[in-house]
Amino acid sequence: MIRIAHFSDLHYGPKNMAEADRCFGAAIDQAIALGVQAAVLSGDSTDHALDLHSPAAERLVSQVRRLADHCPVLMLQGTFSHEPPGTLSIFKMLGGRYPVHVADRIGQVCLMPNGQWQASGGWAFDALPEGMLALFSCITHGEQSGGGGHSRGQRCGRGGGRATGGLACGLCAQPSPG
Repeated sequence: MIRIAHFSDLHYGPKNMAEADRCFGAAIDQAIALGVQAAVLSGDSTDHALDLHSPAAERLVSQVRRLADHCPVLMLQGTFSHEPPGTLSIFKMLGGRYPVHVADRIGQVCLMPNGQWQASGGWAFDALPEGMLALFSCITHGEQSGGGGHSRGQRCGRGGGRATGGLACGLCAQPSPG
């Protein structure tokens, strides 16, 4: 079993920077104390096209880097009203101990045993990568649900429409190796 921390709707911006930073910082502290092996930020990390030179952006980058020094981080593109395309690209270059993968399109991303992320070439993997620890189905670009993750052996749920449900259950449709 893998332990994953999930964060969502941080909305870092000039008006709520102190509260967002205090809450996200405390949640990161707790995640690190619990020994999480991966972290997912499932959208709307920023609030309304945050200027990358703003103090709020500096604090968000600092907190995500702190998290990436502890475990691999997956960030999903939020709704366009909060995160226009490309807003999260800077996070790919943080240079933490572990990588930050930015999911900015519909697709699947696997966490591999070496702590690296492996993304599908299309909307789903044709065959699941051998040895993966977890599979995340990412619904981005203004979709209302941020994403769903399934660890090996966990049953997937239904819902969210036929296409989204099929993507979220991609792991369940594949036989387990061995």
